[in-house]
Amino acid sequence: LVGMLSFNFNSLTGQAVKGQEVTVTASPSNVYFTFDDLNKGNKLVAVTVKVNSGKIDNELYLYRKTAQGEERVGAQDSICKGTATYCGKGTYTVNYKFSSGNEEADYFFRVQKRDFAGRARLTFDSNVLSVTHYEAPYRGL
Repeated sequence: LVGMLSFNFNSLTGQAVKGQEVTVTASPSNVYFTFDDLNKGNKLVAVTVKVNSGKIDNELYLYRKTAQGEERVGAQDSICKGTATYCGKGTYTVNYKFSSGNEEADYFFRVQKRDFAGRARLTFDSNVLSVTHYEAPYRGL
């Protein structure tokens, strides 16, 4: 029973909860593309990655939720500045360019961290972002 309670059921990684090693937060959580925005192409989403211990891979991934689960739809290098492979303890902000070409759906960001032996990857997901687009009002006959 104690072993069952030590797992994080919000993120089904199979990893025991050790406190929040890494937190990922995206803002705003609702991305709405107006009629004019659809022609401009991008909106910025601020993604804050806080590494409380250890190191994470220096890549930020964008996922879309689907009926089958999830699908990776984008990536951006350089959570931390420079060409480092890993980002250490600290707080990092990435301004992710969210395209109006992204379909209406729920999305989230993911960062990864290798386990202590360097074999498996632990994943840390952000809050969910809802993306919607302007839709012209229906003008019936």
